[in-house]
Amino acid sequence: GIIVTLSLLPIVAICKRYPDDSLFVINVKLLGKFLGRFFNLIIIVYAILSVTSVNSDYVRLVQTSMINNETITIPLLGLVLVMLYITNCGIKL
Repeated sequence: GIIVTLSLLPIVAICKRYPDDSLFVINVKLLGKFLGRFFNLIIIVYAILSVTSVNSDYVRLVQTSMINNETITIPLLGLVLVMLYITNCGIKL
């Protein structure tokens, strides 16, 4: 817990210094145009790979318990489409 708290202090200080900017804008401002965009690309690729891995594992779990003789392509595609809808449009009540 101490290591996490100490690592969060610089993050909070940077967020206080740039309150209206996103993570991607802060990276470009602090690291420069080339290096900032490179780190932004790394963050985006990491996020996409993480979400894909979790989704694939979740659909495999559903496949083993509910749909044994089907491939995971269609349920995975359905889950990804729902996630894209939620992130782009949001859920309206």
